[in-house]
Amino acid sequence: MVEQERPPTNPEGGTGGRIQLFDADVLKLRGTWSNCAVALGHTWERCAANQNSESSPFDVKDKDGLRGKANPGHNNTDVSRAAHEKIASDLAALLDLPIPPVTLFKLEGVLPQDPRTKLPGTPFVCVSAWAFPSCDEWAKHVAVITEEEKASTIAALSAVWVFDSWISADDRLFSKHILVSPTGKPPLKIACIDYAFSLSRSWASNPRTNIAANWEMPFEIAKRDPAAVLGIAKAIVGITDAKVGEIVNRIGVEWLPPARRDLILKNLLERKGKIAEIVGVTIV
Repeated sequence: MVEQERPPTNPEGGTGGRIQLFDADVLKLRGTWSNCAVALGHTWERCAANQNSESSPFDVKDKDGLRGKANPGHNNTDVSRAAHEKIASDLAALLDLPIPPVTLFKLEGVLPQDPRTKLPGTPFVCVSAWAFPSCDEWAKHVAVITEEEKASTIAALSAVWVFDSWISADDRLFSKHILVSPTGKPPLKIACIDYAFSLSRSWASNPRTNIAANWEMPFEIAKRDPAAVLGIAKAIVGITDAKVGEIVNRIGVEWLPPARRDLILKNLLERKGKIAEIVGVTIV
């Protein structure tokens, strides 16, 4: 399979912003993980309790000290959370977007009950790699993020909005679902996370044919970068149907039931051809 051509990470536009600013080691990991369902060479072990949130994720480490966030922390089959996270990450890798690398994994041993939902744990999780040495939520640093740093995220977030519109990811809470690594000067490093409520979850419960992602930029002065929007829309159209099928079909049935797999593939391919209409641009 020929690797898809990725859009430039420094598109021409009003902001002159960057799409992603991950370090070389994270990009190397992404290059490996995005080409397979389960990345070999990692044995993940729990190193923290379940967090008190909807999917009850928990921190893990592998034998070499690589850190990640495992999800979900309970066996609730209403949403294929791990599969959604993995598919979104692998599609985003084709577009060079600021979404961390993700791998699927089967946990071994006795799994603790989730203290929040009281449901048993599931062995079939995904692991999202830490994008930065300190993966803090936007809310933790919002008081110290400079206006220049905020403005430096416009191109990246504009591009992510197009991507989220493709996969119907509306669950974008900036305080929690964007990680930041501030330095006090631009550009601000960001990573967008939490794609559990996208794909088959959105399409099964509320099918929406031509509706864009329903979230706004995280600060009032920001407007979407037209060049970034158009550039990612073009890049999405340029991804082959075969590549989309490869990414979806390699997910094991333990993580993704066949009916949901078919729903995801059908909608991804249909919305890929309509993405310009969905986000309101014209591709010539």
